[in-house]
Amino acid sequence: MKKPFFLTLLALCLFLAIPGMTAADTAEIEKYQQAAEQGDAGAQFILGLMYATGQGVQKDYQQAVKWYRQAAEQGFAEAQSNLGVMYKNGQGVPQDYKEAIKWWERAAGQGIADAQFKLGMMNETPESEQQWLAFRGPKKPINGSNIYASPSIF
Repeated sequence: MKKPFFLTLLALCLFLAIPGMTAADTAEIEKYQQAAEQGDAGAQFILGLMYATGQGVQKDYQQAVKWYRQAAEQGFAEAQSNLGVMYKNGQGVPQDYKEAIKWWERAAGQGIADAQFKLGMMNETPESEQQWLAFRGPKKPINGSNIYASPSIF
């Protein structure tokens, strides 16, 4: 039985709010680890976040990517968005804008505002414009006019 998202979020907020949390708090971490290994996407997301931030565990971007990916592949939208960030920044994986955009599109399609924002920002700087063009292709005129638009992202 899957836990409701708000319970996962509440557990995450409580976990991150504990001052002085260290790797010595293994009992709590082991609970998340066991649940994640049994396929709980919420627990996988939390472990990904823990490893990405070093909260309660040694910071390890490769482990963060591992857990984010497992949750993301189950459709956990927040994990999809965070996995996109890992690809954009080259944290735990080789930098890959195409993969970043792929995961942000999936998250954005589920209503994750941060992923929608990141996709929108891909056209805001010359560097991001080049990244976008490499993935999506050139902007196209609308109905033969001189108004141009990027291909649809959804």
